Amino acid sequence: MEILGNNLYKFFSRIDPTGKYADITYASTNYEVWKVSEELFKNMCDMPEENFVRLAGEDAWWRQCDGSVLGVPDTKFKVNGKYIIGWDTPIYASKIGYKYENLTDYLCNCLGVSSAKNICACCVDLAKYNNMTMAELFEKYGE
Repeated sequence: MEILGNNLYKFFSRIDPTGKYADITYASTNYEVWKVSEELFKNMCDMPEENFVRLAGEDAWWRQCDGSVLGVPDTKFKVNGKYIIGWDTPIYASKIGYKYENLTDYLCNCLGVSSAKNICACCVDLAKYNNMTMAELFEKYGE
């Protein structure tokens, strides 16, 4: 299972020091994608927020989603110089033909998505419908 987050090294080094249950698959200054076991994920979900903060620090966060509510994407966009199948904007005039500098630019300026939960939800679906992992999505399209 993939989760999206940031500043999670400290957390995982404390709860999984051998790296048996969590593996980082993408890292940048803003986002990290971690592959975690189902067992570890369940433990993370059941963990009180104050315990997470104590183990990870104030700046750490993570999100997991099964997908977005936007349906099946059906429009080609150019993001980071490469084509991606995504959604045309549901809130502005059509953005078909626009080119986006990176994934975050597309999510924010085409879809109006900016919260961590919504970014995660959209990225889960974008990865799924473009036949890749979330880590591959961020690697290919930047952030």
